[in-house]
Amino acid sequence: MTSGVYYILNIINGKRYIGSSVNIKQRWRAHLRELRNGIHCNSHLQRAFDKYGEAVFVFEILENTERTKCVQREQYYLDLLLPEYNLSSMAGSLLGYKHTFETRRKMSTAKKGKILSKEHRRKLSEALRGRKKLPFSEEHRKNISKARRGRHLSDETRAKISVALQGRKRGPLSEEHRRKISEAHKGKHHSEETKQKMSAAKSGDRNSFYGKRHSAETRAKISRANTGERHPMYGKHPSDETRARLSAAKKGKRHPLYGKHPSEETRRKMSEAHKRIWARRRQAANNILKTTLKE
Repeated sequence: MTSGVYYILNIINGKRYIGSSVNIKQRWRAHLRELRNGIHCNSHLQRAFDKYGEAVFVFEILENTERTKCVQREQYYLDLLLPEYNLSSMAGSLLGYKHTFETRRKMSTAKKGKILSKEHRRKLSEALRGRKKLPFSEEHRKNISKARRGRHLSDETRAKISVALQGRKRGPLSEEHRRKISEAHKGKHHSEETKQKMSAAKSGDRNSFYGKRHSAETRAKISRANTGERHPMYGKHPSDETRARLSAAKKGKRHPLYGKHPSEETRRKMSEAHKRIWARRRQAANNILKTTLKE
């Protein structure tokens, strides 16, 4: 295995590309494979290869060097020879190179409307399966939060997201999945300041459901979706310890309505809602009783 600095020369116009590698022969094979398939990351070199053909390009080794000095020696030859096909004057990276607005527009247009086939998605899924993502550092999370702060999706963007997600159905989470989610959140508590911010962010017209009302049909569907065996708590019975914790979590200042006084109108609506609930329950009990008596 030979490490060092190499160049690719176009014998027609004398233009060059300079690079370095810890395995020069393998790197040259990679260059050829990408150029032949039209997928080389260097657009200048790719266009020249497509225009002049493979026969006019010569691959030569400039200098053999230690693995640890490859980038250093590449930078030396970049500064000395000023190769025309290199996108960046910095060895080992594209630091300092910026795509023009026109190039960015073309890249965006080329990817718009592309839909991956099921076969393509399957291959991507298999390639990524088993890989574990490293957890973000605290600094990384803060940078992400700072970059997104104050951003608001436009009505047009929200409409597009809504259309893209329509018709998708999420399957029920497995017991293993739910267990992992539970363990990941154990012991985590939002600070009072964070809770206040979360509340303020969803209050009034900032709430995604502000000014909207479910239709009678939608309410009926929601009710049916959570009735009987479909209810998440169906067949489950919290232990005495769990019930005690739930009770303690909503006592005093921790209760969501602590210090709040519903208006007369609100109390009237709550009363009517509870009456309807109990009326439905009585009706259901009567239906069960009638069915039992008939049998």
